[in-house]
Amino acid sequence: MELNKIIHQYQTRFQEKYGKRMTRQQTNTMQAVLDCRTARYGMMALDCSACDLHSTHYHSCGNRTCPTCQHHDTTLWLNRQQQKLLPVNYFMVTFTLPAELRSLCWHYQKTAYNIMLAAVKSTLSNFARNDKRLGADIGMTMVLHLLPAGPTQGVLTITLMFMSLCRVFVLTNDGINVRS
Repeated sequence: MELNKIIHQYQTRFQEKYGKRMTRQQTNTMQAVLDCRTARYGMMALDCSACDLHSTHYHSCGNRTCPTCQHHDTTLWLNRQQQKLLPVNYFMVTFTLPAELRSLCWHYQKTAYNIMLAAVKSTLSNFARNDKRLGADIGMTMVLHLLPAGPTQGVLTITLMFMSLCRVFVLTNDGINVRS
């Protein structure tokens, strides 16, 4: 099912429940997605005199979050990003700061977040390096994510790890040694 059809089906109930909390940008985006490829954005009429073919094409909204008109651009972007990936396995790991430490971290943010990121890096690196089955060095990209205030308020790191399980074999006078 397409997003604009879902919006059309549930728009009234959604706006009754959340309309007062929506920003102007959210309201405009929802309306743009709803009206994408309709007469609201204009149209192009094509007529072929040779074959007597007539067709009408409605313009897209151009909203960056609209799945209808941005699908092609999104697909191209994803393909470019996938070309940049290393040919290894990727894993996502999340660490959450315990609720008891959140107040302390709020008052000493730079120090606390640096310690948290260092602890995550150390934990994952040691796990991968020391595990009998892995025995590998890993690379990682970490994001410190601050959740908004409310019942789910918190701090977490989202870590994207990439890992090659290839091992280096070194030929020495004593035979073949395995080195991670």
